[in-house]
Amino acid sequence: MDEDDRDFTVMRIIIKGKENGKEKVYRYDLLDRFHNKTMSMARTTGYTCTAVTNLVLNGTYNRIGISPPEYLGDHKEFVSEYLAKRGVNYKMTEI
Repeated sequence: MDEDDRDFTVMRIIIKGKENGKEKVYRYDLLDRFHNKTMSMARTTGYTCTAVTNLVLNGTYNRIGISPPEYLGDHKEFVSEYLAKRGVNYKMTEI
């Protein structure tokens, strides 16, 4: 990208399945833009990685061995708040 370019990130995730025996559908939407000299792609990926790094460093996330990203769902509030403090917000809707 050129120095004057400004990027943005758009993400939509739709999750369908059963929750407590009932069919559920959830939609997550994110729109993030270049902000404060930081590319959106760096913000949305890098801040997520540093949130998880903080979970490991403070001992909150201490799984040993293979650790798929699904296990991070147990810490979604921490990661969401970490991102929100940095201006990266998403919206979850039950549809």
